[in-house]
Amino acid sequence: MAYFPFMIEVEGHKALVVGAGQSAKEKIRALTDFGADVTVVAPVISADVVKQGKNIRIERRVYRPGETKGYEIVVAATDNPAVNKQVAHDAARFGAICSVAEDPERGGFIFPQIIKRNMYSVAVCTEGMDSKLAAKLKEKIEDAVPEKADEIAALFSKARKKLDEKNRGDTDEDSRMRLADFAEESDKRSADGISQNSADMSETAVSEKESGLSSASADTADASSDTSGEVSINNSIEESDVIRVGALPDRLSQVRAETVISGLENEGYKCSMIMLECPGTAGVSRLNGSAGEQSTTIMNAEDALINNEIDLAVRRAADIPYDIPEVIDAGSCLPREDARDVLVTKKGTGEKEVEIIETDHPSRKAQIEKFLKTGEARVSGEGIQVIINRLKAGETDAAVLAASDLERLLITEDDELECEYIDVEKSLPPACQGITVIETRRMGKAHEAASKLSDYAAEISLKAERRFMIDSELSMEDEAAAYSAINNRMLFMKVMKKIGQRCVYFAGMDEPDKAEALAKDLSGKIKAVSR
Repeated sequence: MAYFPFMIEVEGHKALVVGAGQSAKEKIRALTDFGADVTVVAPVISADVVKQGKNIRIERRVYRPGETKGYEIVVAATDNPAVNKQVAHDAARFGAICSVAEDPERGGFIFPQIIKRNMYSVAVCTEGMDSKLAAKLKEKIEDAVPEKADEIAALFSKARKKLDEKNRGDTDEDSRMRLADFAEESDKRSADGISQNSADMSETAVSEKESGLSSASADTADASSDTSGEVSINNSIEESDVIRVGALPDRLSQVRAETVISGLENEGYKCSMIMLECPGTAGVSRLNGSAGEQSTTIMNAEDALINNEIDLAVRRAADIPYDIPEVIDAGSCLPREDARDVLVTKKGTGEKEVEIIETDHPSRKAQIEKFLKTGEARVSGEGIQVIINRLKAGETDAAVLAASDLERLLITEDDELECEYIDVEKSLPPACQGITVIETRRMGKAHEAASKLSDYAAEISLKAERRFMIDSELSMEDEAAAYSAINNRMLFMKVMKKIGQRCVYFAGMDEPDKAEALAKDLSGKIKAVSR
């Protein structure tokens, strides 16, 4: 790809920089040096970024899809490729020029290495391929350009204005000759004799026509395209025949969304992934209203669907609120993945060496204590990868986690680890484990598309297990579990709740179309024992 170097006026124009790492800092500094009105969005923003200019607005938070609207210049400089991709897509959607760190081809322009002086600027780029080489070339140029070049350029500017006022009928050639004469006089006054070189530079440094930012934005947007092939960035998503698939920026959510997108594309649909806001730490779960979770997975999918910001949301079934709006349908499910739990240890660990077992759900803790009969069980809310990292570091001896999540993250293929799958009869999984839900509005193309991917058996299990949790007045964070499966055209269901110091189980069987009735019956039995 070839990048055409042109100068553009940015003073007073609105720029959005998403990210605040080293790459972002350099771009923020460049934009503020040239007078742009910069907004920086990132969860963590250091003090040195804030101090870079008075025309900086700081917002410490995650990027919100679609917020490039109203900006003319956009920079995607996070360490998350999926977020950068979303920012680039949104920029094209709303007609802004965009630069994408670490992936120049996805954006419309690149940041060069810049030498900034009062009266002139020099830009050096290597087609976005080698920033270190560009930096070295910049150093060479800085060494070669005399210090008085800026002073001479200022003199030329004043002289040009006077000549233009005095000789408005002169041709460009006449003006240049007069400037050259002025340069010769300046050369006599200059101790280092650099004026003639500056006069030569003036012929190319002064442009009679300046490109406007708005026209540059339009030209860049027209010339750009999304290299992923998901959607042409010449059109807004609303104008193109594309299903907007919403997902959180974490890896598990991305993999689930990619699975749905792949399925939809196999059905002939075009898709684009839209990043949904994740409230982050100390969030409030919309399931049960409990605060203080270290990392919540509750997102604003329902609001995004109602506001027509997305057409479809890919959700872990356990994250679906119990009270979703009536206009939202959350009944379509991908085929259920392995619902079992997995005992993970480092290779070579003997059973007697297991003293500390970590998990991410209270129901597993209750059953570990009952069935594994070894060690101490601890519940962590820090996420699967953190738990696995602690295990590898020797801070814990084992972990019990969902098979479906471990498989999606490829942890089951880690050569350092042993993974022992636990039968559901031994450790009943949390309700809806392994089920991925596709949320849509109740009508429209996306709703029709989701139904084509939906699996009947998973739909039935979702209805049964959610109904049990709702009727039992349990949240997904309680020491309770539920699992159901269709076998020989009958639905089998088993549930558990820890009551006092013991785990209480009930099981039942009925026809699949009576799933919710079966769940209500088992819920009644649990509540009766709880009293």
